[in-house]
Amino acid sequence: MHPAGTAQPVPAAPAHPWRRFPPGASRPVPRTTDPREDTPMPTLAEVRAFISELPDVVSVAALQEAATNRLIQLDAAKRPVITPGRTARIGTTITPACLRLLTGTVQQPNRTRSRFDFLLDEASTERLRRDPSNTRFRVADGEKRYRLAKVPAACIELTDPADS
Repeated sequence: MHPAGTAQPVPAAPAHPWRRFPPGASRPVPRTTDPREDTPMPTLAEVRAFISELPDVVSVAALQEAATNRLIQLDAAKRPVITPGRTARIGTTITPACLRLLTGTVQQPNRTRSRFDFLLDEASTERLRRDPSNTRFRVADGEKRYRLAKVPAACIELTDPADS
């Protein structure tokens, strides 16, 4: 509070949080520009300064959510499209290790498409059946193709020549 008991005036916020220069003033030439508009892209230092000046947790959380959504978009753009019916191999990052490098066909996804059922081919079914380290999956002797449930999408490597 002001000594006289009245509130102090709050300085007005800049018209645009990234602009440091008034319109028409000389400013440095940007290294990159945003293709969506004709304004310079902020530098990493400017972005960090902007984040450090956010007033509350809600603002920081909103920024974090926007950044997370953008990372998901960028990741999805480079990832191949996994759809039922495509042939694939289970990658080396999956646990248990007895599932690594097994091959088969992608089946139905879960609701979020983060996991897929996976139908092993005959050779991989036989390999899983005979694997001494396999203590989790019981493959019957007469079963030709074993169905694995909920294989993580990140562990599925597509092997068919279909467009990704």
